[in-house]
Amino acid sequence: MARYRWEAGTGAFSRGTLAGLGVLLVLGGILLASLESRLPGSDAARGAVEGGLLPLTQAASDAASEGTHVFSAWNDARRLQLENEELQAELASLQNALAAARQRADELELMIGETDRLPEFVAQSIPVRVLGRVPDPARHALWIEGGLNRGIRAGQAVIAAGGLAGIVEHANGDYAIVRLSSDEKSRWGALAGEHRGIVSGTGRAGELEFRPETTDAAMEVGSLITTTGRVGSFAPASLPIGRVVRIDVDKSGERRAVLETGATTDLEIVFVFQSEQIPFSPPLSLMAGN
Repeated sequence: MARYRWEAGTGAFSRGTLAGLGVLLVLGGILLASLESRLPGSDAARGAVEGGLLPLTQAASDAASEGTHVFSAWNDARRLQLENEELQAELASLQNALAAARQRADELELMIGETDRLPEFVAQSIPVRVLGRVPDPARHALWIEGGLNRGIRAGQAVIAAGGLAGIVEHANGDYAIVRLSSDEKSRWGALAGEHRGIVSGTGRAGELEFRPETTDAAMEVGSLITTTGRVGSFAPASLPIGRVVRIDVDKSGERRAVLETGATTDLEIVFVFQSEQIPFSPPLSLMAGN
């Protein structure tokens, strides 16, 4: 004889149990009909059968009702799960939007700080975001977000961290490469007070060196070295390059000043100065007027 079990802790019959109850109900109905047609005292027999079937009928009804409740609960749980997934997706979208807004706020704060420090130069510059360092350990160069589409061209001076950061080395439609002033190939005409000289990159982060043209140039720790703005220069005059942090003397007695600069590969915002190389000769329009 088939054995049927109640699912402990669930309050519902298993599928096998419900199927067995159905078979029993059918057999009980057949037996009841047979007794009514063939046996004397069929009322009593029918009462006995009905009395025997009543608990099974009630159990089957309870099981069906419980099954309906279980299915309804499962359906509600599934709906809640889908709603939860939708809410999680919306939350992730809002978190991404918040992160982007915070990044933009940080960029604007940096821009405001730089504008306050160099207002006369920043006003003529294009603020751009630094994308990252050019992947070449031998170079000090950065990718910036902005190129020909924003009026950025090779040869323009780049400002950051309170002074000269470098020069636009290459520009395409949407991006550009900035060679930092600390790069070993970087050279700039510079002034220490009234004394001219050359500032060059050392290849070390945040460090430059200034070599004056004359041996009597007045240099001391803390002196500000600036651009000359002379013919052939890519930078405007009086733009800060760096401050003297040390004076070195080589074996020949030549002095050089070691400068500290904020132009490093950790920059996040830079300003591209809207100027070109100062020409070596006057424009043709001026010459035509003579």
